[in-house]
Amino acid sequence: EVNDTYANDAETVEVIRASENSTETIFVNGISITTNISVGILHYTIALPEVFKGQTSGLVGNFNDNTTDDLISVNGTLYDPQNETEIYEFGESWKVPNVSESLFVSPDPDPDPSFFPAFVSDLIGNASAEIREACGNDEQCIYDALQTGNVDVGLSTLQIQQNITNEVEQLMNFPPIMEGDNIVEVFPDVITTYMFSVTDSDNFTVIVSGNDNGKLSHLNG
Repeated sequence: EVNDTYANDAETVEVIRASENSTETIFVNGISITTNISVGILHYTIALPEVFKGQTSGLVGNFNDNTTDDLISVNGTLYDPQNETEIYEFGESWKVPNVSESLFVSPDPDPDPSFFPAFVSDLIGNASAEIREACGNDEQCIYDALQTGNVDVGLSTLQIQQNITNEVEQLMNFPPIMEGDNIVEVFPDVITTYMFSVTDSDNFTVIVSGNDNGKLSHLNG
């Protein structure tokens, strides 16, 4: 059921059914994996605590705030994130060499070794005005719509991208820094005034003061 939570016996893994088509898996070390199924396509998002910075590799990239060194192959080759062919080769370098060793069940146990994908640059010129309008000229949306022949797939990709952008903005919206006295002394029948400053990371500063009833009486921004 939606909003139900499941945990293993050791309580090291917790799975939350966020909606009919999405789940969030949270591990005891703070790592979480969100999966969404939309129009038959599986999307996943991985979130890591700061403690894992510099400790990741593979398809999830190098978690170090540097987007230029994310595409490192299994043998250490650095690929260009702006080159579609190299991006594909990077992904292929991490492919499980033997299908029998894969953790996933495939309907085709023997994938076509000659497969080579069509890239954005190959398809983008074929986009109709209707697809461009529906996708708002977003290349990933247009590509998925053309590759699958279904504009709903492209729009699903666009929505997932927007959701991720919103989540990142929320995560980056740090609480303000509050400065003031740690201890406030109050006495019966004596008006006490206290003041502290609140500073936001975006240089928005407020001064908050209270009255004897402990209620907010003034706010300057």
